Amino acid sequence: MRLVARILGLLLIAVAFGLFLRDLAMDGPAGTVGDVWYSLHPPSLNLLQAGIQRHVSPALWDNAVLPALLWPAVITVLAPGLLLLLWGFWPRRDRDRF
Repeated sequence: MRLVARILGLLLIAVAFGLFLRDLAMDGPAGTVGDVWYSLHPPSLNLLQAGIQRHVSPALWDNAVLPALLWPAVITVLAPGLLLLLWGFWPRRDRDRF
């Protein structure tokens, strides 16, 4: 399980690095999660919005999902990658101590 966390963490950090390079190449403000998602696959973002607003709650979209889509993409991908990588290399507890 920890090997999977290490690999996934490294993958997310590599994606964050790619997003960082994309932001540098565009010579503008950092891209948001919504911008990146929309540039990769607009129909899925529109489907997510319609599904949440119609079947769950319009307030959930307005108060939770929409603000999350406005976060910087690099930080949003980098933070879970670092956490997974740290957890993957964190030393295990010795279970024979009890």
